[in-house]
Amino acid sequence: NLFPVTIVETGALYYISFQVATSYFLAGFVKIKQKNWRNGTALLTFIESPNYNSPNIFKNLLRIKGFSLVTSWSVIFFEICFPLIFAQNSYAALIWIGLALLFHFINVILFGLNRFLIIWAATYPALYFVVNNFSNSP
Repeated sequence: NLFPVTIVETGALYYISFQVATSYFLAGFVKIKQKNWRNGTALLTFIESPNYNSPNIFKNLLRIKGFSLVTSWSVIFFEICFPLIFAQNSYAALIWIGLALLFHFINVILFGLNRFLIIWAATYPALYFVVNNFSNSP
């Protein structure tokens, strides 16, 4: 805040943002190629694994075929579409980032993957900076 942003700092923020968007996209791309994600069974398989101590309410919800299918496709759609954040204004970017935080918070509840929440959340200020620069560009 005390000094103007240099080209190196800006480049680093763009790099972090590109990596975040690419990571989400690739995760969704891998999922869409897998039959168990497309038919809605992947999440139930994960949540019923003995590796995770997921709440029973979520296990019961994911046993409902329609709920599981919608949930799987929501994850795929969110991840594949995440790079569209760069085409949004800064307000819409905050909504995308809020959805991403919610996504990772749900993963904490379901799978105990709290390190992902912290790591991904640490990248969101850079992402917001870049989107804000895009939306303010002529």
